[in-house]
Amino acid sequence: MGVRTVFMFVRSDATQLAELVARVDAGDLAIEVAQRLPLADLATVHARAAGRFARIAELAAQVEGGELAERLRADQAAVRAPAAAGELAGKTVLTP
Repeated sequence: MGVRTVFMFVRSDATQLAELVARVDAGDLAIEVAQRLPLADLATVHARAAGRFARIAELAAQVEGGELAERLRADQAAVRAPAAAGELAGKTVLTP
């Protein structure tokens, strides 16, 4: 069993976002939505993501050893802090 981690960096770019929206509208870019939930369920979504992150860290500790697991735990702590404060962690798009 292998574990692969990916660090993704994003930047806000209104021009690029407008281009992506145009591609979606034209049917050139498809977006798969796994699940739609009301905004009132945002805390549940954050809790679910934190649980998955904890499981990934646990698997990493078994497969890769302590260093990777410690990095993942540190990342998890960073993700939880904003969520606990009621802010959106990462990039979340909310639409009506």
